[in-house]
Amino acid sequence: MTAIDPTASAIGTSVSRRALIKGGLGTLGAFGLGGMLSACGGSSLPSSGSTMSGGATTSAAGDAPGPVNATPSGSIRLLYQGAAADVATYNTLFDKYKKKYPGVTLEAIADPSTTWADFFTNVQVKLAGGQKFDLIYLPTEGQRLFASKGLIQPIDPWIKRDQTEIDGFKADADPTLVSDAAKLSSPDSNIYYLPYVFNTMCIWYRKSLLKAAGATTPSPTWTWDDFHKTAKALSKPGQYGFSANAQDFSGIEPWLLTNGASVLSPDWKTCTINSPAAIESVTFTAKLVADGISPKPGGAYDEVAAFAKGQVAMIGNGRWAIADARSSKVVDDIGIVPWPTKTKQGSPVGWGSIGMLKSGANKDTAWSFVKFLLTKDIQDFIAQTGFSSAVPARKSSATGSSIKLDSPEGTPYLYEALKYSTPVPGTAKSNLIEQAIANSYAQILGGTLSPTAGILQLEAAIKPAL
Repeated sequence: MTAIDPTASAIGTSVSRRALIKGGLGTLGAFGLGGMLSACGGSSLPSSGSTMSGGATTSAAGDAPGPVNATPSGSIRLLYQGAAADVATYNTLFDKYKKKYPGVTLEAIADPSTTWADFFTNVQVKLAGGQKFDLIYLPTEGQRLFASKGLIQPIDPWIKRDQTEIDGFKADADPTLVSDAAKLSSPDSNIYYLPYVFNTMCIWYRKSLLKAAGATTPSPTWTWDDFHKTAKALSKPGQYGFSANAQDFSGIEPWLLTNGASVLSPDWKTCTINSPAAIESVTFTAKLVADGISPKPGGAYDEVAAFAKGQVAMIGNGRWAIADARSSKVVDDIGIVPWPTKTKQGSPVGWGSIGMLKSGANKDTAWSFVKFLLTKDIQDFIAQTGFSSAVPARKSSATGSSIKLDSPEGTPYLYEALKYSTPVPGTAKSNLIEQAIANSYAQILGGTLSPTAGILQLEAAIKPAL
């Protein structure tokens, strides 16, 4: 197995992760993602057949699986989003796969982009440049996008062939998570993805900072008013009580959903952002910034790093802050609770899946890696290591002893949030929707647009993208 250092950019330049966060979704306009997808999706990249151990041969088209008893072999290439710091953990996972399938050469290529929109663009640059991959990691926001352009192989025949194994996974996973990934991420009646990880949103807080401020420890049933009182008590020179960011998943969505509002309808066909509840939600968060409880979004501010350093007492997070918490040795000083409520419990949910590219030459072996990630041992590995900065899809792994090792108190709340979660929009033009949210919500939080004007601007930008 070979892992490629991700510090070399897909387009030949080294790019700072923090600079990419600051730049947000701007690269989409420059590269024209839709055009690149159409260009790449028009025909499969050339590939040759590959042989499986046991004499079975899979065709280049790969429309049908080989024999059930064939042993994976040959070479496969995986493209994923990751930084240099992520490579060691990924390599551990890849070594586990190699140990199980010693006849396979797995080459893993990490792309250093830090927004999904930039990653999607970089993928198209790679494919348009003739690079070949068998597998690609995709979040909810990009799954239907890539499948709708004919880049991803439907996996129904492989699921049918290995139904017993897949049923074993489904029996241990949240049924809504599995069904949403199958239906919402598909542009047609085919299944393209199985979720192996997910993220929901909760509040992470520093216990010592609450104690020093004399603030009450948040309860699982706290309200917006409770949150505001706590955040205000935690705010002082050099320390923010909370960090409100201008992103979709980790920024606006939790506040909308806990007030009965949403960006889109459940079927992702109608924009529902222009509502009194949505205006109330962004008014609440804009006041956090105006009152000095939260920093203004933008610039080089890294809320996760600031949280680890004790410069901000509370942040909204899924599980991607775990690496910073562990490296800063503050895990035992962190608590996690559900998002505070206004009218109801709510959280966005986004799942991660490995898609099999249609242009891949070794689909049976690629499928073996997809299944490998769903096994109990690997799901426990994800739980313990924080691999992929997410929560494993299996309930036994997400709520068992593995996930509690060197993890903050309250980590199981991330799985429990699935019960009241709403899938983050992942339409075929989700990149445009994310860009619109980032632009308008940043202006609302920064005070350059009133909440009402910002919501109207956001609605006007979203509607053409549906």
